[in-house]
Amino acid sequence: MGYAGNIGFNVRMGSTKMNDHEMVGRRFLCSKQGYALSTDTANNVNERKHRRIRNSRSGCLAMIYISLDRSTRLWRVVNFIENHNHPMVTPSKRRYLPVNRVITPLSRALFKSLNTSNISPSDQYCVAAQEAGGFDHMQYTPSDLSNMRRDDRCNIIQRDADLLIDLFQEKKIKSSDYYYSFTRHDNGNFLSFT
Repeated sequence: MGYAGNIGFNVRMGSTKMNDHEMVGRRFLCSKQGYALSTDTANNVNERKHRRIRNSRSGCLAMIYISLDRSTRLWRVVNFIENHNHPMVTPSKRRYLPVNRVITPLSRALFKSLNTSNISPSDQYCVAAQEAGGFDHMQYTPSDLSNMRRDDRCNIIQRDADLLIDLFQEKKIKSSDYYYSFTRHDNGNFLSFT
């Protein structure tokens, strides 16, 4: 993935080969591999307005296939096609590639500290940019920061719900008359408490 970010293209996961519930092969593709399916609106029964999204696929064949050597338990490159049929992202724009947008654990700790100090997200981003040596050296965007904050809030809510269940179980042990009930969704989230 670091190779793709340094050269100036993004990566998409391709096929995965499994054997006995273990991954033994993986294909990584250039994100511009293949062609987008054409949508025929004349035959569509549901005439809905769709967002116009620019098609970025160009049929690029660049890819790498890695395979697990079961005897040594090491991954090895089986096939590598390096040639792209499209221009690479310019060095000034490479930091915006998803493969390069990473919030490090150190940055996460900084944001957590700034958040507990009630510093606004935009000011947090400015502080992080100052620490990184300027906005040009940032490895993530304000949207990435916003998404991280959203995910952290979801995790906090899930932990709070688990603590609530533990509290209910303790009360049930202390008093046999105590009753509680909850419903969980298939993904593990709580739907209701009674």
